[in-house]
This record gives sequence, C-alpha cells and structure tokens, in this order.
Amino acid sequence: MLMRHPTIAAAAAAAASILLLMIAADGQAATTTPPSPPPAAIGNYCKPRERDALLAFKEGVTDDPAGLLASWRRGGGQLQEDCCQWRGVRCSNRTGHVVKLRLRNDHAGTALAGEIGQSLISLEHLRYLDLSMNNLAGSTGHVPEFLGSFRSLRYLNLSGIVFSGMVPPQLGNLSNLRYLDLSRIRLSGMVPFLYINDGSCSTSLYGDIPQALGNMLSLQVLDFSFDDHKDSMGMSVSKNGKMGTMKANLKNLCNLEVLDLDCRLEYGNIMDIFQSLPQCSPSKLKEVHLAGNSLTGMLPNWIGRLTSLVTLDLFNNSITGQVPSEIGMLTNLRNLYLHFNNMSGTITEKHFAHLTSLKSIYLCYNHLKIVMDPQWLPPFKLEKAYFASITMGPSFPRWLQSQVDIVALAMNDAGINDTFPDWFSTTFSKAKLLEFPGIPSGTQLGTLYDQNHHLYDGNDGLCGPPLQKSCYKSDASEQGHLMRSKQGFDIEPFSIGVVMGFMAGLWIVFYALLFRKSWRVAYFCLLDKVYDESSVLNVVEQLQYLKKDENRTSRAGAEVLRCKLHQLFWAYILP
Repeated sequence: MLMRHPTIAAAAAAAASILLLMIAADGQAATTTPPSPPPAAIGNYCKPRERDALLAFKEGVTDDPAGLLASWRRGGGQLQEDCCQWRGVRCSNRTGHVVKLRLRNDHAGTALAGEIGQSLISLEHLRYLDLSMNNLAGSTGHVPEFLGSFRSLRYLNLSGIVFSGMVPPQLGNLSNLRYLDLSRIRLSGMVPFLYINDGSCSTSLYGDIPQALGNMLSLQVLDFSFDDHKDSMGMSVSKNGKMGTMKANLKNLCNLEVLDLDCRLEYGNIMDIFQSLPQCSPSKLKEVHLAGNSLTGMLPNWIGRLTSLVTLDLFNNSITGQVPSEIGMLTNLRNLYLHFNNMSGTITEKHFAHLTSLKSIYLCYNHLKIVMDPQWLPPFKLEKAYFASITMGPSFPRWLQSQVDIVALAMNDAGINDTFPDWFSTTFSKAKLLEFPGIPSGTQLGTLYDQNHHLYDGNDGLCGPPLQKSCYKSDASEQGHLMRSKQGFDIEPFSIGVVMGFMAGLWIVFYALLFRKSWRVAYFCLLDKVYDESSVLNVVEQLQYLKKDENRTSRAGAEVLRCKLHQLFWAYILP
C-alpha cells in the first residue's frame, strides 16, 4: 500500500524520525537536568542578611531541649542554607523576606533558654512574632527595646516570659499591630507601670497600664488577662496577677474587638474605663472583660452605643448604682456577667427589650429586684441564668415558661413564696442544674411526683422539694455542683458490686503480670520511675526548706531560686 503512494510513505518516515528525535532529546534532558528547586527557592531564596540575623539569634539561645532550631545551620547545600525552609520560619512567596517567626513552646521541659538577640532587628518585614512560653528573658531580664522597631508587625505574643525592669515605651510605635497577647505573662519589677508585689513564681502585678497602647491604631485584640482559677460557675478568679490602674486612652483604637483585663487592675472607676474605650462609630468592640478588678463607680447610661458587644464581663467588682436600661439596646449581646457587685435598683422589661441574642445572664449577689409584667414574653432563649439573692417574688416568674433551653438556673434566696407551676418539669427538661431552695412544693407537683418517682431521672442537678435532695451545702465554694445519687439508690448492692469488681480486676492484673513478661517488665519500670520522681520531689522540698533559713539570700534571689527549683522538678516529672 505504501509502495503505491511514495509521497505518503516519505511523509510517514519523516514524522517517525522526528518523533524518535524528540523522545531521545527528552530522555537526555531528563538525565542531565537537575531537579527543580522548591517554590520557595525560585527567585525567593532566603536573604543572606536575614539568614545571618536568624543564626545570630540562635547563638543567643543557650538551651534547646526539643531541637527546635536544629535545622538552623550553615552548609549542607543551598536548600539547607535557605532560612525559608527552617523550622518556625516563614517567608513571603513573592519577595523571599522573612515575615513570620513562630517559636512558641507548647510542652513542659522544652522551652528555649537564652535571650532575644538584637540581630532580629534585621527582619524588617516581620509581621508575626511568637516567642511565648520560653525562657528568653536573658541575663538582664529586660524587655528588648528594639521590638518597637518592627513597623510591619501585626502579631506579637510574649506571654509566659519572665521579664524585669522598665517596659520600653517604644512598643507604642507598633502602629500596625493587630494582636498583642500578654496574657498570663509573668512580669516583675516593671517600672514605671508594672511591679512585682509578692514572692510567688506566678507573680502579682500592679501599676498603670501604659498610655503607649493608645498608639496601636490597628490593634484588634488586647489581652492582659490573668486566668488562674475558676469558680463554681466557671468564671475567672485570681488573687494574683494584679497590675494597677487603666491609664491608656483607647478611644482611637477603632479596630479593637477584644479587651481582656480580667484580674489585672488593682483599682479604678468603671465610668473612667468605659470613657477610655473606643468611641468610634460604628463600634467594633465585641468583648469587654473586666472581672475581678475591684472597680467602683456606676455604669454609664450610654453603654447602648457599644452596638457590637457580645460579651460584657464585670464579675466580682464593687460596682454600684443601677443597671442602665440602655443595656437593652445591645442586640448582639450573648453573655452578661454582672454578678458579685453592689448594684441596686429594679430590672424591668426595658432592660431586655432588644436582647434577642442573650444566652447567659449572671445577676446574682447584687441588691437588685426583677419586676416584669405577667404577660411579658422575653425576646431571648436563655441557656444559663443565675438570679440567686435577686428579688423575683413573691410569685414564680411566669416569663420563665418560655425559656425551654435552660441548662442551668439558680433562683435560691429570690424571695419567692409560691408553689412550682405546672409547666416546671416540661420547660426545664434540659436542665442539668437547678437551685430553688425555699419554694414550697405544692399539692400538684407533689402529686405528680408521687405518681411517678422517675419524673426527674437524668437531671442529677435538680434539688429542693418535692425531691429529697437538699440544695444547701456545707462548703460554699462547691455551690452549684449538685451531683448526687439518684432516688431509690441502695448502698448495699453497690458496695457488693464495687468489692467484686475490685477483686476481679485485681486477679486479671495478677495473671497478666504472671504470664506476660513484657507487661511485668513495664510494671516494674513504672514503679522505678515513680520512685525516682518521688526522690526528686523530696530533694527539691529539702532545698527549699534550707533556703528559707538563709537570711543572707535576698528576696529576689530567693524567688529566682524557687522558680529554678520549680523548673527542675517539672523537668524530672515530665522529661
């Protein structure tokens, strides 16, 4: 066929030759062309000046237990010297400049030790810096002044670093900063506005919050909180971590969304603090946390201007006066915590007029009175409501009938002299905690319970008549945790079951150790480890006792020693 058409045959031969040449050339290129570098190295190879700055920072790190900086080294080829490929370092895909440095320590015994070297000032394009939970205070213990030179910085986290000395005012130059996290930071001797006033390793602060914060116009989150303990209602409680007064003027921080100063202020006036908040329109402020700060004064009537507010936490202060009715204008408010203050006056429907998003309200332990029209229907569906010691009686509030999503409700000492309504068991069917001491049971509710003793099964937190569970506890600190055994509980079968289960489990473990050598070896290794840890703890306690008797040791030196002993102990317990 091809012989009859020589033109076609010639064309086919030429095409085949070209195809063979292309395949051969492609194979030769595949064997001679080196592998393509990663995207970070194409035109965006690490800047030598920034690489040298990071290596100089590494030289200032005296201890790296987790090998976090192990990849930071010279030599080993171009890719290994590319600081954009180093652990904790991120570069811009467009320019190759270092824009992120995250060296946060998340595990006990793995903290970096040393200092924050000034060489980092060469990272002029840095936007994210996280050195939190490390021991990088250095020999001087001072906050580095050059941190205020990162004009592009948007995120700064120095929480958990034990600094001392004067806080540099240069931090106020970080005009593009959006996130500043100093929560749980352990500072000491901060002059002029942060000082240490007791001798614990988790230090207590006092002084003035600096005015320089008012220059950070891009700031979105300001967190100085000290969240140490929780009370029975899950709120922050701390006796340490105190700072001083709020001197910073935040009026121009129009981007601020979260202000958290829980347990940080030694004293102050709530009116002055609210006047220092952003005055921008519309307001972007979503969360205000000022719990545990010994604040006095009255809430401003213009609080309704904070239209974006989601959480208002003023728990455990000394605020007086009435709750402004303008608070009912906060349509986005979900959490309102005003408990443990000295507020007085009457709460009416106007206070709740537009609170359509409200889920949690804590008004307990104030001198308040709630008076509602019997026909009033709330615009919200509460999940948690604490009205203890708030006058709500003498009749049982009818507006609670619509609150079918209630999980926790406290109304003890609410001045109610009434029987439980017939809708009580159905409305609060989701409740896990109910406190209603002092309310008579009434014939209807008692009759229902007599007919069905399992009416409240599954709600272990229920207490008060007609149940035989008391709502009172001898320890006030445990109030709100009412987990008791169910009705009809028989102690004898339970005890027998516990004993039989214990014996069966003991024999299972015994036979496993007897016939499984690997389990037996692991068991005795565990005993050896527990013995070693106990010995370390004993040594640490003896050293602490001896150091207490040394009058020649200064207080500051004693605190440094205590911190080091604490670190030594945890290093042995959690290697």
